[in-house]
Amino acid sequence: MKNNLCTISPHLPFADTLAGWVLDNWGHEPLLLSRALILLPSRRAASGLREAFLRAGAGRPLLLPRIEPLGDADEDALIASPFASLLPYAMPEDTFAFRRLFLLARLVQRQRGYRVDRTLALAARLAELLDECEREEVSLDQMMHIVPDAFAVHWQETVEFLKILSQHWPKITEEEKLISPGHYRGMVLGALAQHWQESPPQTPVIAAGTTASIPSTAALLAAISGLPQGFIVLPGLDMQADEAYFEHLKENHPQWGMAQLLKKLGRERADVRVIGEEANARVKLMSEVMRPAEVSDAWRNVKPDVEALQGIRYIPCASVQEEAGVIALMLREALETEGKTAALVTHNRGLARRVAAIMQRFGVTIDDSAGLALKETPLAAFLRLILEAAENALAPLPLLSLLKHPLATAGMDRIECLEAARELEVLALRGLNLGNGLQGMRQKLLHRNTPPRVHALLDHVEHAFAPLLALREAPLSEFLQAHIACAEALGSPAMWDGPEGDAITQFLEEMRATCRVDDMSIDAESYPAIFEELLEGRVLRPQYGMHPRLKILSPMEARMQSFDRMILSGLNEGSWPPQPQSDPWFSRPMRAELGLPAHERRAGLAAHDFFVLASGAEVILTRAGKEDGVPAQASRWLVKLLMLARQLPGVEEGWAGWAAMLDAPQNVTPAQSPAPKPPLAARPRTISVTQVETWLRDPYAFYARQILQLRKLKDISREPDTSDFGNAVHKALERFVKLYPDKLPAHALSELLRLGREAFAELFVASSLEVLWWPRFARIAGWIIAEEEKRRPVLTRVASEVESARRFGDVLLTGRADRIEERTDGGIAIIDYKTGVVPTERDIESGLASQLVLLALMARESNSRTRMDTVEEKSACKAGVIDDLAGEISRSGIGGGAPPIYLEYWKLLGGDDAGEIKSLKEAKIENYIEAAREGLLRLIARNNDPDFPYRSIPIPSRANRYSDYDHLARVKEWG
Repeated sequence: MKNNLCTISPHLPFADTLAGWVLDNWGHEPLLLSRALILLPSRRAASGLREAFLRAGAGRPLLLPRIEPLGDADEDALIASPFASLLPYAMPEDTFAFRRLFLLARLVQRQRGYRVDRTLALAARLAELLDECEREEVSLDQMMHIVPDAFAVHWQETVEFLKILSQHWPKITEEEKLISPGHYRGMVLGALAQHWQESPPQTPVIAAGTTASIPSTAALLAAISGLPQGFIVLPGLDMQADEAYFEHLKENHPQWGMAQLLKKLGRERADVRVIGEEANARVKLMSEVMRPAEVSDAWRNVKPDVEALQGIRYIPCASVQEEAGVIALMLREALETEGKTAALVTHNRGLARRVAAIMQRFGVTIDDSAGLALKETPLAAFLRLILEAAENALAPLPLLSLLKHPLATAGMDRIECLEAARELEVLALRGLNLGNGLQGMRQKLLHRNTPPRVHALLDHVEHAFAPLLALREAPLSEFLQAHIACAEALGSPAMWDGPEGDAITQFLEEMRATCRVDDMSIDAESYPAIFEELLEGRVLRPQYGMHPRLKILSPMEARMQSFDRMILSGLNEGSWPPQPQSDPWFSRPMRAELGLPAHERRAGLAAHDFFVLASGAEVILTRAGKEDGVPAQASRWLVKLLMLARQLPGVEEGWAGWAAMLDAPQNVTPAQSPAPKPPLAARPRTISVTQVETWLRDPYAFYARQILQLRKLKDISREPDTSDFGNAVHKALERFVKLYPDKLPAHALSELLRLGREAFAELFVASSLEVLWWPRFARIAGWIIAEEEKRRPVLTRVASEVESARRFGDVLLTGRADRIEERTDGGIAIIDYKTGVVPTERDIESGLASQLVLLALMARESNSRTRMDTVEEKSACKAGVIDDLAGEISRSGIGGGAPPIYLEYWKLLGGDDAGEIKSLKEAKIENYIEAAREGLLRLIARNNDPDFPYRSIPIPSRANRYSDYDHLARVKEWG
């Protein structure tokens, strides 16, 4: 029997060992070497072998053999035979994927009547099933015979749905002359195998690094094994394991694939010869890690071997972020040794992206074999933001996201566009969302001093979006054309430049080509989802600028390459091995009957990758204890390795601490509570009663607002909240009292409800809160009218939203009362509406809730004077009604016969108890007023003290836990 089956031990660099073996056997005949053919699993493996030949040649010129990838086989690369001209034409893979997706979507729509965007999602899943069936050479006709009556009804319904593939799809492929890339690849390999059987080449043909998990590849390897100079080099066949070990192999075992290949070739492990060195102690340890459970009793004889543990380290990390920092530091450390190479190998794409980002801080751009998802590139994001804005009728947040994108210019210079967008944000996009898109924004701008460029920006946006928004139901090509036109109108002219622009342009051209063949009619709601579905899975791979000694690889790619340092990361269940896929179409018995592989095969391939990679010279294993804040379970193979090795080196190393030190300062000086002392000239001389409470509770917040003039920006496109409910209630009650200050109308409740409708109109247009808020207001209105009917007989006059101003020392105090009543007994009642929390008696006594009491103080002060004393007081308020009421009631002064003042809170919640009156005790009101006056004068005195500091939150209380200025005061950084 021919001795043409070989293997390379996992501890040896596969590419370098293979290149050395080829040169040893055929390197002495340069012409023969150049006619040799080496077949590898992928293009990256082929590139790695070429580099290995250059290293093995030590700089001398070589005529390299032909090195071709099996995974990307095409007639130009592999077929040098008469069969080449007989093979049909196959369109490019991406173009075929578009075409097939649309054809399958039409079939789904015809059978189920779904909307187009939903049919595309289903079509994508059907396409995946087609690919798997073609890869495993399973006939679609078998689907109709695998569901006996014993299976559940829904499985039978599934197979009925899959008639799309078994009956309709073959007819379409024949009519359209479509050949999938997978099917075409199988045809190429089959034709090559047949050609070699009929006309065996006399030159070396070597298939290396593949386990032949695909039937067409296995058939080609069988043909190669029969060639005069045909050789098969298996990756990491375990030559040390006993026969009992191999008898219990299952699909989730790393040796399963090669064991099945040997059976197909009719060969035994004894027929396989080893290239290079025999397995070392590490390989033997990893073989024990992979030992099947049925023969795991042999573990009792396994003892930790010092030699096996040399060069392998384990670094557990607390989180994925910490793991990424440790990996980046170890990659960067490898560069300190001249010529040293390193690679991160992981299934976890999120971890890979984190590492690549951290490497950027070191000035290193690392080569990530998976590339960048095309949908995440800036240009693709810009196109998607356009659709999001259109889908939401140019709502504030999507529109602002679009205008602030780096590619947005809107017909202006980029800086001018950004400034106009910021001005639009402040003037029209922040605050309550009025809806109506651009019309609602223009409505907000009507009474504001708006720069011309803001109007120009809105005009340009409206013109750019007009064709896209006008489409309601049209062919896909029209939506695509309008989408591109909108992008070009809003974007920079240079946005199509560079590799990213080329990739997006190719994607759009493929969409156009598909539309020319099958221009399906869709609606406006479907187009964004269709665009997202078609963009999904597309990848952009940078062509240059990558570091030559560092890479991020998938495990399959890494096992064919050699690096001085290999970092195997993300060793958690669900990542390595990957999470088992759920099959939406077939149960496990159905898959077996159909001839599709069990899902455990993926775990077996992942196990083989781990077996090979963990056997390298310098290997570092890492995992995160938590992923997304949830405890993660260590990979099953890592657990076995830790158990057999007892303790892996490296656990006590300080990599995590070193990585954390990159962001941790050497010395941390806690921030001090701020205590600014502005000059007296900068301190305010006009203060509202509401600000007095802030002045007392949190002087720093008062300083930031009144002296620095800092205001919190309103939220973008804010939804109505409880404060808006309260404002609307206040507005309705204010208008009602102003219309009817003396007596109630005949239909008082209906009138108040009418005014309430007007007050809530804007809120109800902007949200769907009417069903919640209107019943509450209706109950409040009923309670108010009932209370009015009881109170009006003892009232002579009522006023609402009464403004007043009074000077105390050198400070002008201003205020506004929600409601003031003149009573027949000569007294006045000052009422504060509360649709939220009512101040406690304790807060009122301490002065922390002083607004109502300060209004009473102003009313009392106005009583002692017949008019406002200064022009400044007159200009500080619009009406001065407090002065009029108090002045007309009595002139006798507070000390003797002063008109009584009543203070009340009206709690208006609109619940089971629609309203409630909380009156301050009459006996205490005078004390409250005097205490408020003294407290106010003390604050004014402090205000005139140049050494008085405006400290942040000096008085702990429930009300000052949250402040708009806490971040400015750096509260969380205090020592």
